[in-house]
Amino acid sequence: MRRYNREGLAGLETQTGQGREPILSEKERQFMAERVEAGSQKGDACSLRGVDFQKFLETQFGKLLSLTTAYRLLHELG
Repeated sequence: MRRYNREGLAGLETQTGQGREPILSEKERQFMAERVEAGSQKGDACSLRGVDFQKFLETQFGKLLSLTTAYRLLHELG
């Protein structure tokens, strides 16, 4: 009601939320998606575990993530 009183009909339109910034930028997400698609590299384990992904994000981008968030990102990347 306040927005309508203040802005008229335009105040009733859905506004974008501020929201939280994504953990990885679009460029970082693209890099990680390509890395995950490429599979294991020389010297890597045969499969990519959440702990490995978590360490990789820390060394590559300097981002500390919980294991749950690392798995969520892996799931989102496919």
